[in-house]
Amino acid sequence: TGTGDYRYAFNGMEREDEWSGTGNGYDFGARIYNPRIGRWLARDPLEYKISSQAPYHYSSNSPIARIDLDGMWDVEVHAYEDRKRHGMALLIVRDRHGNEVYRTEVRVQGHKDKIGESRRKKFGDTPTGTYKIIGWADYTDREDGRGKYGPNKILQLEYVSGEAKGKRQGMHVHGGRQEEQSDDGTWKRKSNPTLWNTAGCMRIDDNDLLRLKTVTDWLEAEDELEKKGNLVVKDDLVNVGEEYYKPNFVSSYDGYEGENKSAIQGKAFSIDINEVLIALEMIEMFLYRNETEKVDARKSEIQRLRGEINKLKLEIDELIKEDTATE
Repeated sequence: TGTGDYRYAFNGMEREDEWSGTGNGYDFGARIYNPRIGRWLARDPLEYKISSQAPYHYSSNSPIARIDLDGMWDVEVHAYEDRKRHGMALLIVRDRHGNEVYRTEVRVQGHKDKIGESRRKKFGDTPTGTYKIIGWADYTDREDGRGKYGPNKILQLEYVSGEAKGKRQGMHVHGGRQEEQSDDGTWKRKSNPTLWNTAGCMRIDDNDLLRLKTVTDWLEAEDELEKKGNLVVKDDLVNVGEEYYKPNFVSSYDGYEGENKSAIQGKAFSIDINEVLIALEMIEMFLYRNETEKVDARKSEIQRLRGEINKLKLEIDELIKEDTATE
């Protein structure tokens, strides 16, 4: 199949060749983009909600980090192209302003005999592209639902564009396979749970899934303009010298080698420190809605704590690198 048969382009959006002419339009849902002239064919339908931006802007002028800004929180999943060699991916949640509010890792490999094969086929690895976030759904009442999906609700998605459009559907973000059931029917978390591969979904740690729901529920509760947006999966993580690294928890992900060499290897204390930073961010966002002198003093203290924690994280990363080098 030649490149001319591939219908998906920038940000995983479908080309509108029939209506606009070959290569003249990408369908972003709310409006059409003409890549030849670099212009939208319509104004942003939500411009009245974001008056600080021009009506023809794209993704708050941050096309690498964001999809089309629509007043919604979004999820990015950054994976490796070679899923057979490395099946873990980085999941990042951003609020409607593009600020990162949460990150963790997910597994994006399909059935054991399908790993590394075509992602257009059923049970294959999680396909790249854009997924509309539908909402949270309870799958625990399904057959073996607690075992397959875990104790929490799953983040339900609709696959709208990408490499497997028209071929696959039903890929979601869920936990599961991290508990064991006793003879009396009660469930207990395993001492060293691992993330199993799936049938194409993105499996996340049960505890991380609960945090993800807590963070996104909080976003919507605190800001009436925050709504569910899209989840975008991209194969843009890089490997260096055949080593597969996770982007650094300390610095913001930019999709390039410079931010992709930390080799944290899932150390629990690094994730725990990141959770502390998230908690501080939430407190700070709440405090910024108040303007009293007492609150201002607390803001300064939070900023100081964030600086100290970031220094600690950097020191831990250096220790991890030294430990890895000696193994």
